[in-house]
Amino acid sequence: MKPPTFPFMKNTTRYLLLLYALIFFQHSVYSQNSEIDSLTTVLENHQENDTTKVNILQALATYYSKNDVNKALDYIDISESISETLDYKKGAARSIFLKGTFEMEQSHFTEAMQYFMTASQLYQELGDTIKLAECFTKLGHCAYNSNDFKSAIAYFEKAVATDKKNGNAESVAKNLKQIGYGYFDMSEYDIARTYFDEALAINIKNGYQKETSSCYNIIGAIYSKRDNYPNALEFYNKALTISENIKDTIEISKNLNNIAIIYKAYGKYDKALENYEKAYAVQLKIGDQEGIATLLNNIGSIHLKKEAYDKALANYNEALQINRKINRKINISRNLTNIGNTYLTLEKYKLAEEYYKEANLVSLEIDYQIGICNTYRGLAASLFFKKNMTKH
Repeated sequence: MKPPTFPFMKNTTRYLLLLYALIFFQHSVYSQNSEIDSLTTVLENHQENDTTKVNILQALATYYSKNDVNKALDYIDISESISETLDYKKGAARSIFLKGTFEMEQSHFTEAMQYFMTASQLYQELGDTIKLAECFTKLGHCAYNSNDFKSAIAYFEKAVATDKKNGNAESVAKNLKQIGYGYFDMSEYDIARTYFDEALAINIKNGYQKETSSCYNIIGAIYSKRDNYPNALEFYNKALTISENIKDTIEISKNLNNIAIIYKAYGKYDKALENYEKAYAVQLKIGDQEGIATLLNNIGSIHLKKEAYDKALANYNEALQINRKINRKINISRNLTNIGNTYLTLEKYKLAEEYYKEANLVSLEIDYQIGICNTYRGLAASLFFKKNMTKH
C-alpha cells in the first residue's frame, strides 16, 4: 500500500499536532477543546481524501463522542465513506467499530451489536485478531446489558479463545470474569465460581491487582448469596486490602459497602453503620453523586433498624434530593418507598400512603417491577392499618 501523504508537512506546527493527535486520541481526553481545535485546523488544511484524513476524522469523532454524539457520527460517516472509496478496509473497520462504541455508550445496544458484527467480519478478513477479540468483547457487553446472558457468555467465550491465541492474558482474565458474571446473573453460582477462580489465578500470576480485587469481591458476593457470611466477609476484606494498597477509591467504597451489607445481615448494625459511613466518606471525596445518595440510603436503612427514625428520615430525604437532582428515577422510587416504610413503622399511615403513591407512579413510569410490587404492598399495608385504626 502506498504510504500516506502529508501535503502540509512544510508546516511543522500542524504536522506535530497531527502526529500528537493520531498517537494519543484513543487515550483519556484532557484539554479536549484545544485538541478538537487543533484537529479541526489540521483537517481544514488536509484536502486530499487519503488514509491520513480517515485517521484525522476518526480522532475528531472520538473526542466529540463525549459531548456531541451526532457530530461524532457525522465525522465517522465521512471517514467510512472515504475508506470505502480507497478500499481501505482497516479504516472502514475502525469507523464501523467506533460507530458501535458510540451507540453502546448511549445504551443503544441493538444498534451497537450490528456495527460490532460488521466490524468483526472485516477484522476477520484482515486477519487482525486483536481487534477481532475486542469486537467479541464489545458484543458480549452489549448482550449482557440487554439481559441476554446466554448470548453474552457465547461472545465472551469467543473473546477468550481469540485472546488466548493472541497471548493476551489480561483480556483472557477479564473475559473469563465476564462469563462468570453471566452465570452469576442466571443464579448458576457453581459454574460462575469456576470462571471467577480461573480469572483470579491469571490475575494473581500476572500481578493484576485491580482485577484480583474485583475477583475476590464477586466471589464474596457468591458466598453472600448463599448466606455464607463468614466466607463472604473474608473475600470482601481481601478485596478491600488490595483496593487500599493500590489506592483504588471506587473499589474501596464498593468493598466497604459490601462488608456493611454482611454485618447488616448478621444483625451487627453498629459495624454495618461504621462501614457504610467509611464508604460514604470515600464517595464524598470522589464526588460521585449517585454513590453518595446510595450510601445515604444505606445508612438510613441501618438507622431504621436501630429505631433511630429521625436519622433514618434525614438520610432518606437527603438521598432523595440528590437523586431528584441527577434524575435517577429508580433510586427516587427506592428512596420514596423507604420513607414510606419509615412512616408506616411510625404508624403515620397517611404520610406513608403519600410516599408510596409517589414511589408507585415513578416505578410505573420506568417499568420498575420490584418497585411496583413494593409500593403496592406498602399501600395495602398503610390502607389496612389506617382503616383498622379508624375502627377503634
